[in-house]
Amino acid sequence: MAVIQPASAIEQLDAPRAAVVAMRLADLMGLLAHQPGTPIGPDTLRRLAAAGGRVGIAEHIAAGEQIDPHRLLEALEASPLPEQEARRLAAIFGYPRLAELSGASEPSLRRYAAGERMPPDPVAQRLHFLTLLTAILRGSFNEFGIRRWFDRPRRALDERAPGELLRGGWEPDDDGPQATARLAVTLLA
Repeated sequence: MAVIQPASAIEQLDAPRAAVVAMRLADLMGLLAHQPGTPIGPDTLRRLAAAGGRVGIAEHIAAGEQIDPHRLLEALEASPLPEQEARRLAAIFGYPRLAELSGASEPSLRRYAAGERMPPDPVAQRLHFLTLLTAILRGSFNEFGIRRWFDRPRRALDERAPGELLRGGWEPDDDGPQATARLAVTLLA
């Protein structure tokens, strides 16, 4: 599974920000619902690790007494759940826009979201990367703002919109998606 590069983008977040992104990502992955603005403390991280452990994510972390938010985020980042992610991303972007961003057809996305079919690995990776980007953007923007973020040209992207860099058969490790991820992470600072 591709991760955001350079490693400094996510890995250098302080523990509270890593915990927030992990919680947002887990919510979008359908692991554990979290109300925005609710404090994320050790008990929340334990519940999150346990929820992940129930689906085979971060079992080793859930067994520990102290939950490291960086390790938890890393485990979530490496473990796509395409059915839930397709469903939740479609609720935010709509199927037509999600099809453009993910490179999958609308009918296929609907089948993935319904659990009728598993996506091929490249599509699952793109959906998971989009889920991670959306998790990073949450808190800085509401759903309308998240959609607009993908459409507005950005100076840091040579006046291109993030969505322009996420078209076709892109891979999360490609330069365009990585530049987009780095830009999103700047909102956490």
